[in-house]
Amino acid sequence: GVYTLTMPAVAQEPGVSLYRGEDRETQDIVWVKAYQRDMLATGSTRDVDKLVLLRDAVALRHLRGHRSIPEYLVRDDTGGEVVYVVLRREAGQFLRWHMERDNLSLATRLAILTQLLDGLAHIHAHRDGNRTALYRDLRPESVFVTSSGVVQLFNFDCSRLPAAATTHEYARQKAALWQAYASYELRNGTPDQIGPPTDVYSWGVVAYELLTGMLPYPDKKAQARGEFTALVAANLALPAALVAQIEQCLRLDADQRPTIAALHHALEEARSVGG
Repeated sequence: GVYTLTMPAVAQEPGVSLYRGEDRETQDIVWVKAYQRDMLATGSTRDVDKLVLLRDAVALRHLRGHRSIPEYLVRDDTGGEVVYVVLRREAGQFLRWHMERDNLSLATRLAILTQLLDGLAHIHAHRDGNRTALYRDLRPESVFVTSSGVVQLFNFDCSRLPAAATTHEYARQKAALWQAYASYELRNGTPDQIGPPTDVYSWGVVAYELLTGMLPYPDKKAQARGEFTALVAANLALPAALVAQIEQCLRLDADQRPTIAALHHALEEARSVGG
């Protein structure tokens, strides 16, 4: 009704399609996420308050206020087969698009990685006791880079909110579709084994691929064993400290991965050297 959608969909994943759209009254450009209702509910319920994939909308409302979080506008549920979540849209492209074209300078790549850390730190800062908010879906397809260089985290249907019921099982199932970016504990562990290092692992894979054009593992078996190709083999003009930190992100043992603060420090040193 209120929004005009541009066909075809920009992206499609199981149960959800992403469209560019426009507000008919204001002409503002928007993103429209169309969720198939049959894919939304947990168990046998169809209670809208328990729709798993609408965690996307809930998370965007709770985590707003940071430049890495797209502006949530509205959730439109008229009781039909599709439920819509509308976000404000800016000009730009998804990170995967840039990777396929290899059109980014090293300085821009390091800036993107820094902003991704800032976004994860903002999410992890939301706590309730010992329970921390998590992203759990970091991959090039879920990162949007605006034309002004702002990096946005885009998909929040797998996110964990500290004061709400977890969507662990859905996040685990979705991780199987994007296994290259998912940590061992996200794919195989229990909810209590998942924490900030889970997002750090995914950041490490994205960093490796963004800097080299390749994934760190030659195949799934190597990933399961934690046997990645040494980043130094890519002959990158990067400080040894940053190379070591990125490789440490890929450790199977979550306790051995660096903190976001340590990664941020290594990135800032690399950017100062490059500048």
